[in-house]
Amino acid sequence: MKAKRIRFPIIVKRGSSTVKIYRDRKATGIYYRVAYHLGGKRHRLHFNDLEKATSEAEAKAAQLSRGDVDAMQLSGKDRLVYGRAVEAVREHDVPLDAAALEYSEARKILNGVGLVDAARFYARHHGRDIKHKAVPDAVREMIEAKKIDGLSDVYLNDLRYRLGMFADSFQCDLVSLTSDDMQSFFERIQLGARSFNNFLRALKTFCRFAW
Repeated sequence: MKAKRIRFPIIVKRGSSTVKIYRDRKATGIYYRVAYHLGGKRHRLHFNDLEKATSEAEAKAAQLSRGDVDAMQLSGKDRLVYGRAVEAVREHDVPLDAAALEYSEARKILNGVGLVDAARFYARHHGRDIKHKAVPDAVREMIEAKKIDGLSDVYLNDLRYRLGMFADSFQCDLVSLTSDDMQSFFERIQLGARSFNNFLRALKTFCRFAW
């Protein structure tokens, strides 16, 4: 049985995007030309192997269909690395540059500790299902819990005052709080030694409750 004859140009389509593969006969042999349009210009790539030309044409067509212009400018190993990185962050709906910046910042904070190791440590100590809750909501829940426990009105009013100031300063998620946030809070309110200790005691009680 005869092998099916390949007709050129081969047309590779992804969505509305098209890339063509031409066969060129030269004195030195047969070459395959991958051609596509980008930015109003015609681009050509040459291969001496049809399989490689087809693989490149499929990759270019997919990138054109996604509008992935940056990847179109890359070739070889760089394009492979870029493609893997984009796929890795796709499920999290985070831009690649934002993910890279967050990774870099996390590595600086961890001072050499692997990011995955740190994430596993956090998950072990805070549970697999991390609950997101705003600081003001957590403060209200704590005061209500202390009230149910039968603690005095004097103690509850003290908590409302101190933790109320803290909640007003941090209208954010609990898990986003850092030690630097705590330090800047105390620097802003400028307390005397006794008041500082009372505030610190209230915040420690809150942290034990919230985490």
